[in-house]
Amino acid sequence: MRERPAAARRWAVFLGLAAAVALADQLTKAVVVQAFPQSTQILGDLLRITIVRNTGGIFGLLGD
Repeated sequence: MRERPAAARRWAVFLGLAAAVALADQLTKAVVVQAFPQSTQILGDLLRITIVRNTGGIFGLLGD
């Protein structure tokens, strides 16, 4: 009988962590879109941030 509460607790931790990762993902995307134009050089040609949008479903498949 002790397995059910432990399993429920593991699922709660898993779902909470998944929600936190999804929230962090969306927040960082919003920050990057607001802070940077289409392409921004950080360290000259050595490091550049480029915003790319994937309009497809999975890995660009089934897109426009």
